[in-house]
Amino acid sequence: METFIYTSEKFQKNLEEDSHCSGEVKFLESIVKSRMKVMEIGANKGVTTVAIARKVGPNGRVYAFEPVPEYYASLKKNLSLNGVENVKTYRLAVGNRSGQVKFYKHGGGSGIIPQGQAEKFLVKTITVDAFLDLDSEGVKKIDLINMDCEGSELLVLRGAQKTLRANHPRVFCEIH
Repeated sequence: METFIYTSEKFQKNLEEDSHCSGEVKFLESIVKSRMKVMEIGANKGVTTVAIARKVGPNGRVYAFEPVPEYYASLKKNLSLNGVENVKTYRLAVGNRSGQVKFYKHGGGSGIIPQGQAEKFLVKTITVDAFLDLDSEGVKKIDLINMDCEGSELLVLRGAQKTLRANHPRVFCEIH
């Protein structure tokens, strides 16, 4: 599924048939509140990004990070198709340091863990703390960090120590 319309009957049927994704979306919809500021780390093609954006509403904001060019393009397209305007996207990986890291793309996923025939490339990285320190972004507080970052979970948390202490955000994390 490259593109989707979140409210379409076809998409909702496909979502229900995927118990993993469906469970993730339902849980996120249960904890996300209007006006929240959310970091979406590992946005992929945008399924949970769109779900979260719908829940935070026009006065909330989602900061979506996806370093793989093809997935990033799909994310942008899906946000547009779904009329989502409260998401800002970044073609960056999030980790424990700002710079670059080796990344591996395989099948429909990607991450820092080498996989057999995976395509290997470098991606730019940023930390949660560095992102919040950027004056140009104007983000001062995060309410939720949603991570589906395929092996980088601990690195993301290490790069978010200041934010975790100061903001006490909720953290939802898929662990690999």
